[in-house]
Amino acid sequence: MRDGQLILSTGDRAHPLVIPWAFDLPVNVEIGWRACGGYELRAMYVDTRPVQTPLGDGVAGIDIGEARIAAVYDGQGVHLHSGRLIRARNHYANKHQAKLDARIARKKNGRPPGQRSSKRLRRLQRARRTLRDRIKRQNRDQLRKQARQVVSTLHESRVQTIAVGDLGDIRNRIDYGLRANQKLHAWMFGQFLTELKAQGRKFGLKVIVIDEAFTSQTCPWTGQRRKPRGRHFVSPCGQHRMDRDGVGAVNIRAKYLEIQAGRGTAYGRTPSLPWTPVLVGMAPTTWGQRFRPQVSHAQSKRGAVYKTARIPGL
Repeated sequence: MRDGQLILSTGDRAHPLVIPWAFDLPVNVEIGWRACGGYELRAMYVDTRPVQTPLGDGVAGIDIGEARIAAVYDGQGVHLHSGRLIRARNHYANKHQAKLDARIARKKNGRPPGQRSSKRLRRLQRARRTLRDRIKRQNRDQLRKQARQVVSTLHESRVQTIAVGDLGDIRNRIDYGLRANQKLHAWMFGQFLTELKAQGRKFGLKVIVIDEAFTSQTCPWTGQRRKPRGRHFVSPCGQHRMDRDGVGAVNIRAKYLEIQAGRGTAYGRTPSLPWTPVLVGMAPTTWGQRFRPQVSHAQSKRGAVYKTARIPGL
C-alpha cells in the first residue's frame, strides 16, 4: 500500500494491479466473481471487536444432524438449518475421487516395480489432493457461516446458554450399510460443534454438551418413546406432529433444564411441553462474501430474483 493506493501483485512486476484505497492495510485480499454478476474485491482484517455480553438468560437446545446441520429451539420456535449443501459437496467429491482412484489404479498396475511414476500418474494424484482440499475448505467455510448464523440469531433472542447433544461415539454405535455409512463418516458434526463454541465465545454464550440419548424418540408432550418414521415425529396420542430434528432440539433443551433443576431422572416420564412449538421454517443457506458483514444482494436464477441475507460479522 502506497500513497492511498493498494498495489496487488499480478506476477508481472511492471504491471501490478493498483486500486484506490481509503482504508487501512488489510491482512488478506482476494478478487472473486459475484453470484449476481461482476467482480468484487474482498478484504480481510483482524477482528478487534470486544467480546459481546448476553442480552438475557435464556436457554436453547440444538440437535445436530446430517441432512439438517442444526435444529434450534429457543423456547419459542424451532429453526432448521439445512446441511444438504455440504452433503452435496461430499457426494460430488466421493464420486469424482472414485473415478480418479480407478485411473490411478490402472496406472499403478501397469508400472513395473522400481520404475519411476509417469507424469500422468502424478497429475492424477495431484488432482485428487486438490479436489479433497478444495471440498474441505468449502465445507469448513460453510460450517463457520452457519454456526455464526445460529449463534448470532440466538444472541438476538436473549439466549445465554446453548445445550447441544453429544455425538462423540455415534460412528461406533450404528451401522446402516455402505451407502449410509459413507454419509455418516463424512458427517462433520465435530467441526460444527467446534465452530459453535468458537462463535459462542465471541457473543459471550456458553455451549454445553449433554447426552442426547432418545431425545429424537421421546414425545415432548406425553414423555413416551416412539421411533419416528421419515422426517416427522407423531406423538403416541396422535394429536401432535413435528419434525423429528425439532423434537430432538426441544428434548435436549428440556433435558438440560431438568438437569439444572436437579430432576434429571424425570426426563422422558413427565410431559415437558404443554403446547406445540412453532416451526419457524428452514433458514436460508448462507453463501459467499466471507469478509463483508450484513450485506444483501439479489441472485438471479432462471429469470427469478431471490434476496439472500448475509450473516453478520464474518
